[in-house]
Amino acid sequence: MRDAQLVNDETMCASWSQSVYCTGETFEPGHEPFLPRYETDTSAILFPPALPDQPVYRTLLLRNQGDTPMFFVFEDDPMGIFSVKPMSGVIHNEVCIVMVRFLQTRADHTNTTWPVLSTLNTR
Repeated sequence: MRDAQLVNDETMCASWSQSVYCTGETFEPGHEPFLPRYETDTSAILFPPALPDQPVYRTLLLRNQGDTPMFFVFEDDPMGIFSVKPMSGVIHNEVCIVMVRFLQTRADHTNTTWPVLSTLNTR
């Protein structure tokens, strides 16, 4: 390993680490998976009026009511107005708080239905 004093500032870069999220299922072929039992704290997310290019945030609570882990995936918004963090995950016997961002680039009325939960143990 070289001493940092011997390295040119333009070529020196900090070390980094990346986590990879993996999930798997243990169902045998031909057997039906367990249907998820979940609830959310709301059936609709309403955002207050916002200025263009000024994001507004709301949260959504996902609660697993079943006795098996629940896998979820949020679809990308095709219009690019809404985004979600985290986009996917596994909820064991607990809750997950999801952050939803609304960002409109121009002044306009947006009323849309967005398929949020696309996969809940149904893959």
